[in-house]
Formats: sequence, structure tokens, C-alpha cells
Amino acid sequence: MTRPFTYVAAAALLLICTFYFALDRKVSSKVIFEEYYQAYDGVMVPRGDDDLLKEGIEAYNAEAYSKALDLLQEESDSDLTRGQRQLLIANCYLALSQPEKALEWLEKLSGSEGSNIFYNQQWYLALTYLLLDEPVKAKIILEKIEASNSIYAPKAKQLLEEPVFK
Repeated sequence: MTRPFTYVAAAALLLICTFYFALDRKVSSKVIFEEYYQAYDGVMVPRGDDDLLKEGIEAYNAEAYSKALDLLQEESDSDLTRGQRQLLIANCYLALSQPEKALEWLEKLSGSEGSNIFYNQQWYLALTYLLLDEPVKAKIILEKIEASNSIYAPKAKQLLEEPVFK
């Protein structure tokens, strides 16, 4: 009679441990994301007649991300490049805890390798994968960042030391 009980107890313990470690990893990914995430900054309000864009960037700089998102998604002619606009929109989604939507914008964003847009896109893409609990995808990007001339190379190196990547 004790033998079946032993198997049931062992199976229950294994199941509890599996759920604990799975949950712990998800919490760790989110906590690590929050530790490393900082919204893209340094956005200047452009000169010109594009009031919609000005309002969008002002809202973004004021951390009013919902308002900024609405305004930045409106098409307009401006001196802000399409890549910068996409990067801002992706960051709005990250700040609003909507990583799936941020991922959509970051994946379609393109910049020539070595450009400011490219380095920012790679960094925020890695962080988005981390938030989505996809550390393997994040690690691949972070290793490329670490080996590059990116301003994020030191942060990538530090981030790769986190337990979620071990």
C-alpha cells in the first residue's frame, strides 16, 4: 500500500517543482526586463508645422504613452524618420506592458547596421523577447550587441550574466 502512495507523492512533488521553476523563470524575466528597460529618450520636438507630431513627441517625453501612441500612429510628413517613429511607437507599447504589439513594430523596423536606429531596435527587441519569456531569442541578439560597437554593448554584456540566460 505504501508503494503507490510513494509514487503519487513523488509525482506530486515533481509537478510542484516543475511549476515552481517555470513560474520563477517568468518572474525573473519580467523583473530583469524592468531592471534594464528604460524608454528611448533624447527625443527632440521637431521644428516645422507638424503639430500632431509635436504633440505626440511632447506626450512621449511626458511619459503619457497612451496619448503619444495615438498621436504618433497618425501618418504625417515630418523631419522625424519613419524608423524613429516606429521606435517611439514600440517603446510606447513596452511602457504600456503590451510586448506583443511592441514586437510587431520592432520586427518591421529597419535601419542600416551600425546606425543609431539599428542599435536601438536591437536592444529593445532583445528586451521585448525577454519580457515575452523567450530568453533564447533575446540571448542571440544580446550576443550580437555585445560583439558590436553599439552603445548597448556594455549593458548587453551585463544582462547576459543574469540567471535567466544560464
